[in-house]
Amino acid sequence: MKNKQVILVAIFVFLCMVTISYALTCGIYTILDYKKLKDIEKAEQIKKEQIKIAERRAEEERYVRIPFKEPSALSYKSKEEIYKIRENAVQNSIFKNPNYHPSNAVFGQIESGKPWNSMRQCRYDATGVSDIKGPSEEGRYINNPELLVSFEYAYYGYSCEERKTYELRYSRPESITYDKKKNEIEVVFGGFPYCTHQNAYYGFKGLNARDLGYKYIYVDKEKSTFDLDFVEEFNVSNSVVELQDFIHVGGSCGHKEGCNNASPNQPPLNFYYPCTDGNGKLIPNKTISVKLWKNRPNSPQDEPDITEKIVIKKVWVNRG
Repeated sequence: MKNKQVILVAIFVFLCMVTISYALTCGIYTILDYKKLKDIEKAEQIKKEQIKIAERRAEEERYVRIPFKEPSALSYKSKEEIYKIRENAVQNSIFKNPNYHPSNAVFGQIESGKPWNSMRQCRYDATGVSDIKGPSEEGRYINNPELLVSFEYAYYGYSCEERKTYELRYSRPESITYDKKKNEIEVVFGGFPYCTHQNAYYGFKGLNARDLGYKYIYVDKEKSTFDLDFVEEFNVSNSVVELQDFIHVGGSCGHKEGCNNASPNQPPLNFYYPCTDGNGKLIPNKTISVKLWKNRPNSPQDEPDITEKIVIKKVWVNRG
C-alpha cells in the first residue's frame, strides 16, 4: 500500500512537472510570438512611412516650381547684351541646352540701341509716342523661357498722363509650374486686365514657343474649361496654326527711330473677352489647354511634344 502511494505521488509530481514545463514552454513561445508580431508590425509601419516619404519625394520631384523673373529694361541695349540675357535665361530654365542660341527667325531682326515698349504700354498725349521706360514688354518672354504661350491685349489707346501709377498692361503670371510626368507647363494668371470691344481683343503670343522649336499650336477645347470667343471663324481651336512670332524694328511705338517689338498680329489666335452686362458672375479657375508641336502634326488629336495649361483665376461671364 505504501509503495502504491509512493508511485501515485511520483506520478502526480511527474505530471505536475510536465504541466509546468509545458506551461513555461507555451509562455516562452507566446512571449516570443508576441515579440515577433510586434517586430512585424513595427517593420510594416516603417515600410509604410518609407513609402509615404518616397511618394512625397516623387511628388516633389515631379513638379518644378518656376519663379517669374522680372522683365529686363531693354531700351537702348545692344543686340549682344539682349542675346546674353536670353541665353542666360534659357540656361537657367527647364529648357537648358548647351547648344542653345537665340533663333534667328525670332530674334535675328533685333537692332542695337533702339527703344522697346514698356510693360505699361501707354502713349503720351503731347507726343503720341509710347512709354519705353522700365521693364520691357518683350522682357516677359526673353527673361522667362517657360512662358511658351501667353496672351496680350491688342489696344494701344491708354494715356500715360492718366495712368499715374506704373500699372502693367500685360498680365504677369502668378505662378509657373512644370509637371515632368505630364510634360505640361501650368501658367496661372490672376485674370484679364481689361475687357474687350469690337475693335480690341486679346491674342495668343508664342514668341518663346517658336524660339524653342515649338512652331505649331492648337487650343484643345475638349480639355479646356474656358470657352473662348475667337475673332475669326478659322482659328486655333479648330485648326493647327503655325506660329509666326518674331521681333523687329517697327514704327507703331511712335518714336522716330522705331522700336524693337514683336510681330505679327495673327488673326486665328485672337479672341474676345467682353465686359459683362452688369449681371455677370465670377467664375474661378477657368483653364485653356494649349498643345504644341515641333513639326506639323497630321491631326490636332496627335500627341503634342509639350502642353501648356493656362489658368485664369477669375473670369467674369454674363449670367445669360
